[in-house]
Amino acid sequence: MRASTGWIGSRLPGASLARLTADLGSGLRAGDEASWGPAAAAHYTAGERLPLLRQPVLVLRPHDEFWDMTARTEPLLRDARRIDMPECDGSLFDTRSGDLARDVSAFLDR
Repeated sequence: MRASTGWIGSRLPGASLARLTADLGSGLRAGDEASWGPAAAAHYTAGERLPLLRQPVLVLRPHDEFWDMTARTEPLLRDARRIDMPECDGSLFDTRSGDLARDVSAFLDR
């Protein structure tokens, strides 16, 4: 079961206290503008823009708040590789950096 902590995001046990503290600080410093980034992403016309990409794309799909939306990118991308990571959440860059480095290297080396 995944726990949610609101705008800080859900975190797996591997996330360090320093990272959680940094995320909290960033959210607090953002103030009234904290929602701008997610709002921009929600209004992005992905259905129109993603098919225009001509280069290979690596889609990392952690089980976060974008899990369902990310699955819908596959038919929009010409040359994409998607890596589903149901065991990860938004902290994957902190908790799974070794796995990510291996996957990204393999993608870039192809």
